Amino acid sequence: MTALETTPIFPETTLAAEDLILRPFTPADADDVTQACQDAETLRWLPLPRPYSRANAEWFIGSFGPAQRESGAGIVFAIESAGRLAGAIDLKGVNWASRVAEVGYWVAPWARGRGVAPQATRALSEWAIRRHGFERVQLFAAVGNVASQRVAQKAGFVREGVARNACCVPEGRADTVLFSLVPADLKTAGAGVITQATGLPSEDSAGFAPSSERSASHGHDITVVGIGADGWSGLAQPARTQIEMAKVVIGGQRQLDLLPDTIVAQRVAWPSPLRPVVAELVSRHRSRALVVLASGDPMFFGIGRALVEEVGPQSLLVLPHPSSISLACARLGWPVEDVDVVSLVGRPLASLTTSLHQGRRLLVLSSDAGTPAEVAKLLPDKGFGGSTLTVLEQLGASGETRRSGVAQTWDAAPGDPLNVVAVECLLSPEGTRLGLAPGLADAVYEDDGQLTKREVRAVTISSLAPAPGELLWDIGGGAGSIAIEWMRAHRTCRAIAVESDNERAARIARNAEALGVPGLRIVNGRAPTALADLPSPDAVFIGGGLTTQGMLDAAWAALKPGGRLVANTVTLESEALLAQWYTRIGGELIRIAASRAKAMGGFTGWHQAMPVTQWSVAKAADGTTTASSTSKAAQRAGER
Repeated sequence: MTALETTPIFPETTLAAEDLILRPFTPADADDVTQACQDAETLRWLPLPRPYSRANAEWFIGSFGPAQRESGAGIVFAIESAGRLAGAIDLKGVNWASRVAEVGYWVAPWARGRGVAPQATRALSEWAIRRHGFERVQLFAAVGNVASQRVAQKAGFVREGVARNACCVPEGRADTVLFSLVPADLKTAGAGVITQATGLPSEDSAGFAPSSERSASHGHDITVVGIGADGWSGLAQPARTQIEMAKVVIGGQRQLDLLPDTIVAQRVAWPSPLRPVVAELVSRHRSRALVVLASGDPMFFGIGRALVEEVGPQSLLVLPHPSSISLACARLGWPVEDVDVVSLVGRPLASLTTSLHQGRRLLVLSSDAGTPAEVAKLLPDKGFGGSTLTVLEQLGASGETRRSGVAQTWDAAPGDPLNVVAVECLLSPEGTRLGLAPGLADAVYEDDGQLTKREVRAVTISSLAPAPGELLWDIGGGAGSIAIEWMRAHRTCRAIAVESDNERAARIARNAEALGVPGLRIVNGRAPTALADLPSPDAVFIGGGLTTQGMLDAAWAALKPGGRLVANTVTLESEALLAQWYTRIGGELIRIAASRAKAMGGFTGWHQAMPVTQWSVAKAADGTTTASSTSKAAQRAGER
């Protein structure tokens, strides 16, 4: 089933089963449900609220049952016998894609011993298979619940084996016996409903067979629920249903505390740091109808990314809540599509710098209560002290607050850790403008003379052609300008600067911090030896050390298919080497010359910088040069 298809649901209907009627619950059933679910034998196998109240019964009838059917997760029937409620039975854990479901039930104490459970179980299972094309209906019974095991046998189910520690009962974990009914069983096992098994106690004294450890989602075994500061009251019914059906709920402690006491699932709080333990925690609990809580939209700077990376999207059912970004824009009257979003959760403050531009509106996802003050301190340092800040706390909750001020005079005390900082950027007249295009002013870099000048830098970045998510090797980093402007091209671009000089390596780090790309990785070592264990690059820039033995060979060998290699030089020796490679594998060889006007006595004249020779070449998908480059090299060979 694709995301665009409509989730199937069962029809609201009534079924006849010998002397039973399976029908929707009504409010009139509340007293009988209350009485039945207060019974000791029922409570022995079911994780019900204790004490079980009439309010619990009303929720089961009015909320849980309808939500199951409306969401496509299953369907709940009342079992009626001799004019009175005799129990409940449902299909749950429904996987519409593979047509698999689980059947569960409970029988009221006054209706036990009359064969109610096997009749109802067989009738509902046959209805699922014959009318709705299900290929498998499962029944799980705790090893100690021999009564439910007998129900399965009498209903014609086939015993498949024991799943260890696979279900929850009020006392804790228990092994379960797995039974199933498939279409072939209907042709051969019809008499199973009336077959008398021996050596087992009365068939339906035990109530619901304990639930299997499956999510009630459509082929997914992990449900990710976005929850806002408004907590349980802000959740839509499908999200509530998933949490109510869960055996384990994982989330931040703040999120777990938003759940009501009626949620009986085990609550597991994420440890800190979170990312290293995601795979282990999810693997441990995913077989137990797992729900993961996330703030707002799980797929927007949330836990959704990590879960997709660990288990794949096919394992997840994501139910988002309005994100804090949507809520903030709603409060401020800002169109969401016109806003830049920066997350400082687990990210350095300096990463905000690349988003600071005159007139832009930013929303900053705060790490904690101290983030607004840190943002207010950074802005004047970057020439944006006149920018307006608005801090929105507890968005969507009853305690929502809003504070505004100017960055350079911000003196508000730390407030709630759950906050978003809105910034309306205003660049001061004396501030330095850092544009989006490559070729930042040379003056923004700290350097010792080893700096690729802005005109050459702009051409070099153009030749390297950065694209989102790609990795650059900047060999002979100097001041780090090529790696820094590569990373500034897109927030997902990555770079590794390789520099053998310790002082220059430290200087690269300072430049990266100042220009908003603190994630630049710096390898303090000598190439090509230092390249050996680095991840394969999408692009390589060589700005120094070209004549070092094996440098070009190592860089070319490491470059990914489709990758680009660019090398700059001002010396005749390196230029001769580039000419050899150009002749051998093609590419493009150019000379870049720039002149600047300077005073000459009382006049102005041109001062020419040293010309730079640049060779650029791309690997084709098969690991060779591009077809165009190869044909050019062949053409030159023919001309000679």
